Amino acid sequence: MLIKLFVNLVKYKIYNNLAKNFIYNGVYSIHCSSSLNYWFNLGSILGIALVFQIISGLLLLLNYNSLERYERIIFITIEVNYGWLIKLFHRNNARFIFLCLYLHLFKALSFNRWRLTYVWYSGLIIIIIIIGAAFSGYVLVGSQISLWAAIVITRLISVFPLNGNNLMYFVWGGYRISWITLQTLLLVHFILPFLVLLTIIFHLNFLHKTGRTSLLYSHRIVEKITFFPFFWIKDIINILVFIIFLVIILLYPYSLGEVELFEEANFLSSPAHIVPEWYFTCQYAILRRVPSKGIGVLIMFARIAILFLYPTIRNYITPASNENTPIWVVMFVLQTYLSYLGFSPIRQPFVVLSLISMYFYFLYHLFNIIIILIVEHRFSVCVNSLSIKRRIEAPKMKGTE
Repeated sequence: MLIKLFVNLVKYKIYNNLAKNFIYNGVYSIHCSSSLNYWFNLGSILGIALVFQIISGLLLLLNYNSLERYERIIFITIEVNYGWLIKLFHRNNARFIFLCLYLHLFKALSFNRWRLTYVWYSGLIIIIIIIGAAFSGYVLVGSQISLWAAIVITRLISVFPLNGNNLMYFVWGGYRISWITLQTLLLVHFILPFLVLLTIIFHLNFLHKTGRTSLLYSHRIVEKITFFPFFWIKDIINILVFIIFLVIILLYPYSLGEVELFEEANFLSSPAHIVPEWYFTCQYAILRRVPSKGIGVLIMFARIAILFLYPTIRNYITPASNENTPIWVVMFVLQTYLSYLGFSPIRQPFVVLSLISMYFYFLYHLFNIIIILIVEHRFSVCVNSLSIKRRIEAPKMKGTE
């Protein structure tokens, strides 16, 4: 009895200290640059949106059944108390998360966030996991467009070498998509959000160790102020943004939804024009414009994998701030244009424009990485030559004195 009590006291002390240190050092006493503007609120807005997304998803899970998925969605919307509100919030909040996620990525590109290597890598891993969670949840609706989206995406597993077809049949749970497939995807959709939260903890831990970038394009200890109370007051705008978002949901709940979202899944009739959610249209534009399925999958993954090359720019002498604005501006334009082409039908000139935009996307990133490497290398050579010259001249100056 005494041993058990002692173990419980030790555990309580350890957990209490961990929680206290994480909360105190993470959101209270941490020092941040006073030059941070409202663009740096995107991270906290994303955290709030993800927490509410998980809560609304758990509430929807209480009344969901993969065997009667479409009927259960209708049941949740009509019969469950405030089920319509929870469903609309969950669907539109996913779009809001991707909007903030892409803006957060563009802001990171603008402020040299790739210089913080572990922060950059963990952020890209969060994006990949969120994309997987969004897709696994998108196919659970049981509508016509979600069914055929699941058929198209899961068939990409067959491009894996050796046993690609067997792996696809294993994911399907048979020789076609059925409720067993949706049950598997429901399990994946349940696990991935908690994996996102775990990765966010590492992301914040790396961020607190290295410090944030700022309008000064620096993450060093320069004119720092404490997070509380200055940035707590500034983050109150997040509540206002979320209230505006809820008002927009209530006024225009289905403005971004396709017609096929309201049709029950039918294996005997494929939609004439499959259009996924807007945050998938960029990948969809790349995938359907490439004739080879295997090459299309590689290019689709390479679209995010190319961002992992930016931490190869490891020079800390100059941020090359003049090079940053074109990075996120061109990426934003290409992202928007590829999303528009993903909505477009498969005919000319949209096919050629998609291929040109795809090639330009990869060439621009590679060219940009090479240019910044050259610019920063020249700055480092100049700084090193100056430091060597000062070391040589220092003894001479002492001798003359």
